[in-house]
Amino acid sequence: MVALIDLKNLEYHTPNQECLLKGIDFQLFPGECVLICGKSGSGKTTLLNVLSGLVPELFEGQLAGQGQMLGQQFPISDFPSHAEKIGRVFQNPKSQFFTSEVLSELAFKMENLGLSREMMQEKIQQVATFFEIEAFLAQPLYQLSGGQKQTVAFASSLLPACQVLFLDEVASNLDKTGLAKLKQTLKHLKRSGVALVLVEHRLDYCLDLIDRIYVLENGQLKQELSAAELKTYSANELAGFGLRDWQAAVNQLTLQMEKKEATIQLQLENLFFAYPKQKEKQIAIHSLTLDNRQIIGLVGENGAGKSTLVQLLTGLLKAKQSRITLNGQLMRAKDLLAQSFLVRQEVSLQLFFESVAKELTFQAKRLACYDEIVAAFGLEQLLSRHPQSLSGGEKQRVAIASALLSGKTCLYFDEPTSGLDALQMQQVSQQLRFIQQNYPVLIVVISHDQPFLCQTCDRILKLEKGRITSA
Repeated sequence: MVALIDLKNLEYHTPNQECLLKGIDFQLFPGECVLICGKSGSGKTTLLNVLSGLVPELFEGQLAGQGQMLGQQFPISDFPSHAEKIGRVFQNPKSQFFTSEVLSELAFKMENLGLSREMMQEKIQQVATFFEIEAFLAQPLYQLSGGQKQTVAFASSLLPACQVLFLDEVASNLDKTGLAKLKQTLKHLKRSGVALVLVEHRLDYCLDLIDRIYVLENGQLKQELSAAELKTYSANELAGFGLRDWQAAVNQLTLQMEKKEATIQLQLENLFFAYPKQKEKQIAIHSLTLDNRQIIGLVGENGAGKSTLVQLLTGLLKAKQSRITLNGQLMRAKDLLAQSFLVRQEVSLQLFFESVAKELTFQAKRLACYDEIVAAFGLEQLLSRHPQSLSGGEKQRVAIASALLSGKTCLYFDEPTSGLDALQMQQVSQQLRFIQQNYPVLIVVISHDQPFLCQTCDRILKLEKGRITSA
């Protein structure tokens, strides 16, 4: 069988001669699923950028090595031809959208390739049926949940057809139903001959799909393993590869937190909300009380209304008929905005300044606690760094510390462990527990990460179609 990708002694240097990849041999065959893993900063995304042709098409630098990718000698010279044969789904689906509506997003690549209208309609119908997204083809992308956006990104990446699909932490936003659907999709693609390249920390949904594993360390290939070999490794050894324990027990909350009195209480009464042109209410909550005695987890299937509820609680959305009080004081949307800090899943989009120190201190209200918080979050060596130069876990620490220093009363976190490995997940859990025990703040966390929820939260709210079904 002829390899789709066959590279030997791959190297990549940035324009300032920093070596990000060195001495890597990589092969990929039709219908094969390969996992690229390693700790944060090991070079996983950089390797994915090279394989997908984004280096040097978009990212400058010098490539060296021998071999071929999809019929072109390496390094490739015809990027448009290469791009026709590949698809890619990013961890943050919004970063790959080019249009504002689901239907136009699905058609975008095919329009650029010059397919006929009839052919585009046929392929869109096929992929919409397969991914069960017919109901929101006409919807604006911004109205979709994180999981729904990722489904659209996945569908659009397969159109019109691809030989290699690159998947970068695609399980981050998905609930159990979404994971099961993703697994079935990957199985179908493998059977049809599409090669899959995964960058992933989670193994629970994909271990039996994987044929080979490449372990990176400091930009070099540390090991090449089979799935059978990986199953023999302990949880600590997996963590050394940047992987979560695929056998972790997640059936019950394990957190034993120190009890404290409630000093912050957020009460909701008759909170109803529907997006324009939608008849069914997105949120319908008659009564709910949240307080700071616990870290509160907010769970539910993709599209259940979790992000919409948090946007209402932070004042980013306004419900026409509702009553929200904070410690007995009636709150309008602008009051909620003044008291709330939302750490988004796409944390890079809310880091604005040229240094970590400025990011932390801009409009900070708890400056008296600055040294304590910087030390608690291990940021001393990062203060002079540009936030966008940090790893995913480091950016998350900066965002959480900024939220705490802001002096806001209510802190909300949207998928704070998205894309983080086992060690980084533990660190985020410890950081939130530190905040809850030492500062007067209400903490609400949206997450599909069951091990993280079990370690971090001692109250779970479950949403189903905008209704609280378990509290």
